[in-house]
Amino acid sequence: RSQIQAEIRSVDGEWVMRTLGLPYTVASRVTGTVRAQMPGLEYQQAMGEADATLTPTATPVARSTMPVGGRVTARGANGRIDAQLVRVSAAGAEASGRVAVSDDRQLNGQITARASDLNQLTSSLEVFLGRPRGSILPTPIRGAVAVEARLAGTVDTPSVTSKVNAPSLAVGEAKGVALSADVVYTPAAVNVQRADVTWEEASLHVDGRVGLSAD
Repeated sequence: RSQIQAEIRSVDGEWVMRTLGLPYTVASRVTGTVRAQMPGLEYQQAMGEADATLTPTATPVARSTMPVGGRVTARGANGRIDAQLVRVSAAGAEASGRVAVSDDRQLNGQITARASDLNQLTSSLEVFLGRPRGSILPTPIRGAVAVEARLAGTVDTPSVTSKVNAPSLAVGEAKGVALSADVVYTPAAVNVQRADVTWEEASLHVDGRVGLSAD
């Protein structure tokens, strides 16, 4: 039986990802451990665990490079992978939760995320993706947003059911705009089950479906 134990100390994640020719990289140093065992060279039957802590090495986001911090742990056995995210932060947002992938590529899990300022988040993503400023949100939207998401489906066709809550947004010149919504994403469509927006005396309710495929 083969056994592998590795200790990672302050590895430059950006350098490793660029060396591998990946289109996107993380500006982070990685410290952690990896332990695995498998029968002979049958890597598909490997069992093990990994624990990694990421520390950002840069403050601003750059094109194709994102500073990421936090901790990620993972366990694998019998073709199943269970991963835990602990306060993983990037682009002004922070996420925690768990994700599991079974041997038949079934996906499940739950993630909670919060962005202290939606405008900072979208601006950072525009820089990271190399898109023009204002291309994600033409009208600046400032304020905190919290999301609770449940993951289901498969790796190839995921389903994400989300609850979105933003109690006090500034949309352009309008301040104090509140948003509460239930949204389901699949590769085929975005289903807005409920979206309620209130501002001063006004209120708006929206539901519907936005198709993402040609069918």
